[in-house]
Amino acid sequence: MDLRVTPRLVQSQIVSKLREAILSGHFKPGERLVESTLCEMVNVSRSSLREALRRLEGEKLILNVPNRGPSVAEISWVEAEEIYNARILLEAEAVTQFTKRVTDREIVRMRAALREIVRAIENDDPIGRLRATSEFYGTIFSNCNNSIIGGLLESLQARINLLRTQNNQPKSRARAGAKEMDEILKMIEKRDSGAARKATIAHVRAAWDGAKKLFPLKAKSGSLNPM
Repeated sequence: MDLRVTPRLVQSQIVSKLREAILSGHFKPGERLVESTLCEMVNVSRSSLREALRRLEGEKLILNVPNRGPSVAEISWVEAEEIYNARILLEAEAVTQFTKRVTDREIVRMRAALREIVRAIENDDPIGRLRATSEFYGTIFSNCNNSIIGGLLESLQARINLLRTQNNQPKSRARAGAKEMDEILKMIEKRDSGAARKATIAHVRAAWDGAKKLFPLKAKSGSLNPM
């Protein structure tokens, strides 16, 4: 995996490259990140690398433990449940509001992103899938007419992707997820905000059920909040 960056917009590139390396599974959950090795891989100074690591720590993709240094974050069962509980509440509302004011141009963008998601799944291209998924959801989050909800969902997205990586989501679940996203988009295209909301809730619940099957600990608490 080529992690080198060009001089232009170095800081953003470092963050983007390392984020993709984590979320694609190149760096595994719990893996230590040795600064000297990363500097050589990315071809940047240690000060630039440390700033990038601080930003990723802010996204909760990296943990920095005293006397141990940075490592890729691992998501516990409790954290995973909290993430999906938050997601089902926020995402349903974001899709509802987005559907009420969606434009044809935004629908075209989402349809193109969904085609890329399907292609990336079939080609075993985790980075391509990550980028296309970010485009699909980013269109919703940026245009749901609520910057607070949109911002919260953007921050959750990295943790959701990390959870997928940590639990090694099978292709069958990825394909099912793409079909569920297609159903959401169909309801958005019809401008049916109620149906789009229901499709979103069904998608998040299915994603959580899939995550539970793969998680090393079995569920001991209740199900996701009812909607």
